[in-house]
Amino acid sequence: MLPKEDQEEAVMCGKLLKSMYGTLEASLNWEEEYVRFMLSIGFISEQSSPCWFNHPGKDIRAVVYGDSSELNIILTGVRCRLKELTYAIDFKARLGPHEGALR
Repeated sequence: MLPKEDQEEAVMCGKLLKSMYGTLEASLNWEEEYVRFMLSIGFISEQSSPCWFNHPGKDIRAVVYGDSSELNIILTGVRCRLKELTYAIDFKARLGPHEGALR
């Protein structure tokens, strides 16, 4: 709905200049943003889903999930290769058989 001061007797509509939370355009913009980020750190997007990524040089797989309030990335790969990504991704938890895996 247009604000009252912009409404006239004739039927009018407005066009959003930015994406609004909850709209299809907002989710598409969010997808473009995380794809851009993943590509910038060396991942390639899998053809089966825009949420799945592969880093061929490091043999790391990733899946991205979440919404515009929080982005979550699950990474699988060899620990030493995953540590190489700490410059780009803030790790919240690590799972594995070695000490200090889950923090």
